Formats: sequence, structure tokens, C-alpha cells
Amino acid sequence: MPPHVAAWQTVTEYGCHDTILSYSDAARVALRGWRAQRYGTIAALNDAWGNMFWSMEYDSFDQIGLPNLTVSDPNPSHVMAFRRLSSDQVVAFK
Repeated sequence: MPPHVAAWQTVTEYGCHDTILSYSDAARVALRGWRAQRYGTIAALNDAWGNMFWSMEYDSFDQIGLPNLTVSDPNPSHVMAFRRLSSDQVVAFK
């Protein structure tokens, strides 16, 4: 990259039309680490997400997949966590 170019953007609207969402294996691994860092313990995550209400309490972070391909609508807190991770990754992209 020439020295006078500070950045190169290939898309003009980050986040528009869900361009920042990825349901790849890399996204699943990233989300697992992000949740562990954000909540600290699986008990804290279960409490924050209201998992008792949803009858889906987890025993470990490894049990939690991405909020897609679910039998019914995913827990809204799970979806929000996934979108926050996606946003954080865009912000961290330099």
C-alpha cells in the first residue's frame, strides 16, 4: 500500500444488509471466547440471558452455538450477544 494511503475500504456501508454477520466456524469460536470474557462464568451468562425462563441453561460455554439454524426463535439475548460481537469485530478492524 502506498505510504499516503491510510486505509482501504472494500465496502461503503459496514453493517448495512447484515454485511458484518458471519455464521462460520471462526465466528462460532470467536463468540465462545467473547462470551467467556464478557460474562466470566457460565452462571453469569445464564443469569444475564434469562436462560431459566427460556428453559435452556448451559453448563459450559462450549455448549452454546451461533444463534442460527435453531428449531425455534433463538433467545433474544443470544442474538444480541452475537450482534455485539460482530460490531466489536468491525470496531477492532483497522
